[in-house]
Amino acid sequence: MTDSVTWKGVDMRQSENKFKNWVMSFTYQERRNKQLEIFRNQLEDYSSMDKAELNFEYFNCIAEYEHKKNILTLVIITIAVSLIMNIWEKLFSFLSTAIKYDNYMNDSQDTFMICLIIASAIGLTFVVVIVIILSTIFNDLKQLKKKIQLIEYVKSEEENED
Repeated sequence: MTDSVTWKGVDMRQSENKFKNWVMSFTYQERRNKQLEIFRNQLEDYSSMDKAELNFEYFNCIAEYEHKKNILTLVIITIAVSLIMNIWEKLFSFLSTAIKYDNYMNDSQDTFMICLIIASAIGLTFVVVIVIILSTIFNDLKQLKKKIQLIEYVKSEEENED
């Protein structure tokens, strides 16, 4: 007799364990364990590289990090310029024109509501896209900084061994 319970050919205990593992993957301890495992694998990979390959990896990481910082600066400058030049004013100007046109043509609020929804959707889309772009860049910079620091650590350990 088996210990597992099946329902429609699915092992319920196995499914329960998978669900439990999935839920546990959101806990701090599980995330930390995964990060530690990734760290150990990267440390092992970098430690196994010869000096030239490690330097190549290091210089590429620094170049990519600086490139990402330049992109971040460009995005922030673009956002600042759009705020200074009142790009949003053009969006609200469109809404104002639609309201005037609607009042001139008829007393219905349909046109106003449609324009308000369009303007809100455009504005919200811009804000969401900007937040996604910035968070992606910040996350990439964080990962690259970790990688650079790990390579520096491996390089310093190799220098201490010599």
